[in-house]
Amino acid sequence: PRFNIAWTAAVTDALQWPDTDQPANYLKGFNVVFDVKDSGVFRPDEQPAEISKRDFEANNSRMVVKISEEIQKQAKSNDPTERERRSECWKRTKEEIAEGLVGQPRSRAQMDRKYKRGKWRCLGRSARKQKGKWRCIDNGKRSKHNRATTMHERITCGRADFPATIAREFAKRHQQPGIRKRMRPFRMRHGTDDIKAAYRHVPTKQPQYTCVAVWNEDEGRVSYCDVPGHNFGLKSAVVNFYRFPELATIAARRLLWTVAEHYVDDFDTAEPEYANCSGQHSLAE
Repeated sequence: PRFNIAWTAAVTDALQWPDTDQPANYLKGFNVVFDVKDSGVFRPDEQPAEISKRDFEANNSRMVVKISEEIQKQAKSNDPTERERRSECWKRTKEEIAEGLVGQPRSRAQMDRKYKRGKWRCLGRSARKQKGKWRCIDNGKRSKHNRATTMHERITCGRADFPATIAREFAKRHQQPGIRKRMRPFRMRHGTDDIKAAYRHVPTKQPQYTCVAVWNEDEGRVSYCDVPGHNFGLKSAVVNFYRFPELATIAARRLLWTVAEHYVDDFDTAEPEYANCSGQHSLAE
């Protein structure tokens, strides 16, 4: 709800940015499966779908049943690790429901009434422990979403040596004749910011294909939840999300002269200490 579509459209026009569809996509939603249109921003890389739209849709109901049975089997497994994973997955899902990132749990019959039988397909949801915290992962590979997706480009990520590279460039300019005498030695500072629940804030216009199946520990059955954003586990989520931070970083550089880079949802600003973090604050705003 805080995404400023008008600002995005204005900056896209001002910079003559090639991704002219992005503002409308944030209003109407992005495609997450089948043909994901080229944004014109990233490296061309044709990745045709392995499954046709017709074949994918024909097996929707069968895949929902298969994924649901697998989740139920794992939840009732004798393996304590698997049971813990299912329990933590439900806890984290309930937190996302409270945050408004995931819809209320529904039965399969309720999903059939909402989207029509055979017209929707869920992703199986599990959880993985990363740095001491449990994170939900929606398996777009198992559900065959990713095999039914055609991509036309591949992202290029920022490098880890960005702060060192920028420090070296500032040092070169500091040593130029006429500057060295007037300026005292300086220190560099860099700060990082990230976007919370990054993929979840990118809307989809195919919610019938972003819903998830999860073990509902409170009711002892598999439930299905709508995900209005992008799932962590969808092939298309990477490029669709990456489009905005790429624009935001370029806009900060060109319009605010902020020395910034980003790696997926993590932004890095590198600047001399005397800038008093003004570049980082400008990027965050």
